Amino acid sequence: MAPAPATMWDLMARVGEKARLLPPPDCYLWRAVWWHLHSCESMVPNQAIGYALNQLRLARDMAARPLHYLVKPPWLSDWQWSQQ
Repeated sequence: MAPAPATMWDLMARVGEKARLLPPPDCYLWRAVWWHLHSCESMVPNQAIGYALNQLRLARDMAARPLHYLVKPPWLSDWQWSQQ
């Protein structure tokens, strides 16, 4: 078992690494966690919380409509395709 993170920055680094390594939609859940943690360090926490909510909405949409994302054109991002 890994030792507990020493600082908020250590925790953010670990969460960011999970977000980078996991496939969608799990990566978007971890990105939401990262943005939430970032809001604790930010001078504009509401903006970071807004980003976290958007990542969470995208993860939920991908989980609810997996077939929709199978036909996503490669030139669109997951977020752009979620608006379809």
